[in-house]
Amino acid sequence: MIVTYIHSKGRTDWHRVQTRCRNLANAIRRTGINQANLLDLESFVCNHQAARTLCASSDLLIVHRYMFGPVLHAVQFWMARDKKVLVDIDEAVHLLPPASLAYDFWHKGMPFDGCGVDPGAGVISPSPIEQLRMGMRLASGVTVSSVRLADDWSEAGNVLYIPDYVNTDQYLTVKQQHTEEIWLGLNAEAMNSACLEQTGLKLALEAVCAKRKNVRIMLVGFSAQQARELNIAVEQKMLYPAALVEEWPQLLAQIDLGLAPADREYGARMSWLRAIEFMLMKIPWVGSDLPLHRDLARFGWMVQNSPGAWERVLLEVIDHLDAYRTEAAGEAFFYALGQDVNENIGKVLAAYSSILYKS
Repeated sequence: MIVTYIHSKGRTDWHRVQTRCRNLANAIRRTGINQANLLDLESFVCNHQAARTLCASSDLLIVHRYMFGPVLHAVQFWMARDKKVLVDIDEAVHLLPPASLAYDFWHKGMPFDGCGVDPGAGVISPSPIEQLRMGMRLASGVTVSSVRLADDWSEAGNVLYIPDYVNTDQYLTVKQQHTEEIWLGLNAEAMNSACLEQTGLKLALEAVCAKRKNVRIMLVGFSAQQARELNIAVEQKMLYPAALVEEWPQLLAQIDLGLAPADREYGARMSWLRAIEFMLMKIPWVGSDLPLHRDLARFGWMVQNSPGAWERVLLEVIDHLDAYRTEAAGEAFFYALGQDVNENIGKVLAAYSSILYKS
């Protein structure tokens, strides 16, 4: 089997492209039997000779998210030549809140650099979310990163759940760093902009930091304005720019307690990746009590989304952190090891085959 992943070059998509395209492509190559390629959206749309040769030699084309406009036209070109095409959806783009940066693209048709369309080309019409719905019905199948997304898009037909598997080597070579301070980690790329308010975590963090002066909050990818809105002493808020893919494990290594908040609509459709990453780094973690975390419930703390619930659990873990670190280095760590992409690539290829060889 020869698989080609077609993906955005947009800065905000780097981490997701790494998980949903690059890691899988590398694992497929390691089988020594199958082949995989990576192709950016612009090259796919332009259909120049190198891209055309790559697609022509592929058995399966997989478009990561951006099934719209010229991408949709290119897909139709190859499907007319009997190529099987999958769309990979790993975010609830249909439920993005208006405050989200991605909302303007998906729901208003405002292009961005790296999406396959010139940002100066004007408004995309119909909107990308409408075109995505059309494209999913046209495609040979859809892959999703969570069970809730599979339910949402079941009308598209062949919907396959492929979890976010991880390249464990990327994490295991990083040495953890602990100090007398206790660092709680939050990554803005893994939540919508209103998540802290909606889950009650904002008020809980403010209360916890007021009661435990040795606590620090690592805010990765948050804006300065978002950081100012947290009523926490300046010295307890550590603001980091959005991390490059290769830098993320080094930031994780500084975290003592991982946070995985999720709201009931957009957030409930996220994958389990944040929790798996904490577990690989032997970091105790607390997450919203939603279906995306329930398969991992025995490895972390599940909390109802209310300020009081978050505060009680955070204080419990902070005050007994050594005991929870010991737990995190046991069964939780070994379970996370089992989610290595190379260990699970056979399942992914079997899912692809169910589409490829379907009459």
